[in-house]
Amino acid sequence: LAWLDRRIARIPFASVRALEVRQADGAQLDLWRDTPEQANLAVRQLPAGRSLAYPAAADGMASLFAVLDFADAAPLAQVGFEGRPELEFSLHTFNGALLRGAYYQRGGQHWLLLGENRGLDGLLIGSPDWAYRVEEAQYRVLAKRLNELLEAPKS
Repeated sequence: LAWLDRRIARIPFASVRALEVRQADGAQLDLWRDTPEQANLAVRQLPAGRSLAYPAAADGMASLFAVLDFADAAPLAQVGFEGRPELEFSLHTFNGALLRGAYYQRGGQHWLLLGENRGLDGLLIGSPDWAYRVEEAQYRVLAKRLNELLEAPKS
């Protein structure tokens, strides 16, 4: 596979307006910002009286899409994924582009299936006709939970 272009997406962080991530257990994170000039994404589920561990704590989740690569790939027609995905996401840009996708676990590995997409010409290299295995570290960047983003409670 060394000869393959391993890029799935190259969506610049500066263009990301919102990212919704839903885990299989129903936990959800909604990240957003009103303008491209806002340096960092806000977290809609931020509990009252709590703050993020640092201002850019959630940014990595959206920055992932600027460097999203695969470790392995297979035509979707040859690979079966059953049941509920372990994670689903929707990414929206300031110019109205959209990318939806889902991760499925198979054999202890994370496989990305791209869904609905529009307005991402040249920024989305991957195809909805393929399944992409991503490394654990890349999956974990997107699969963060709210408590991982929050500042530790003051005692």
